[in-house]
Amino acid sequence: MTKAEGSNRNRILRMITFLLGSAVLLIAVLILLRSALGLHAYRVQGFPMPVKDYSSNDSMSIPGFLGSPSADTMPVLITLNHTTKLHIPRNYLFDAAPVNPWPDMRMTVMTTYPGFQGVDASTMDQAKSRQWYDQGNLITIRRNSKPSAYLDWNKPWMDKIAKEVGPLDTNPELHNQMGSDLIVKYRGSEERSLLIQCPSPRTDALTCNVYADVAPGFNVIYQFRPSLLPHWQQIDDGVMKLLNSFVEH
Repeated sequence: MTKAEGSNRNRILRMITFLLGSAVLLIAVLILLRSALGLHAYRVQGFPMPVKDYSSNDSMSIPGFLGSPSADTMPVLITLNHTTKLHIPRNYLFDAAPVNPWPDMRMTVMTTYPGFQGVDASTMDQAKSRQWYDQGNLITIRRNSKPSAYLDWNKPWMDKIAKEVGPLDTNPELHNQMGSDLIVKYRGSEERSLLIQCPSPRTDALTCNVYADVAPGFNVIYQFRPSLLPHWQQIDDGVMKLLNSFVEH
């Protein structure tokens, strides 16, 4: 074999190696893309996403699921931090599953204002589609990982607002904080008052957020459209009444 032939042969081998490597990489990318699209399809179509195991801190009476509305009203028993027991009708639950590597269960409750009802046969198709999210009266309630909504979020901000804007009983507002307005709604004391975080400028493309403590290990953030802000008191009363109805006393 001449030197030129050997050089050509090495060039061909390098080309083949490159093409094989590119093919393997492309296959890997396609597999990952297919997996991602598959999980997205589960969410869009309302099918339960696969869940391997339960959280080490929490447990529940049925297999975990993500993005899976149901019209079934049978209560699901969920135990948080081995202590607080919740009996939540299945038609209120959209997510209930552990999310690794965190030890606490992810949990999402969905309802609507002003009735605070769960999904039923007449709204099931809507709940499986994007129409469910587009409702102006939708209220989404998610479990919050903060040990205390009041001590870890509400109180520090309320103290800052009282110092920089004015007394809490004047319902002060602190504007343009991390792209949001922080609004105090006074309810007799600092601990009972609401701190509402709304987008600035206010648009229904985003949500207003409220952090709240319900029971030990059961702290939530509930969300509603800014257009519902005038009804904040009825929303807070309804959400807290609903969540407390889930707690085993």
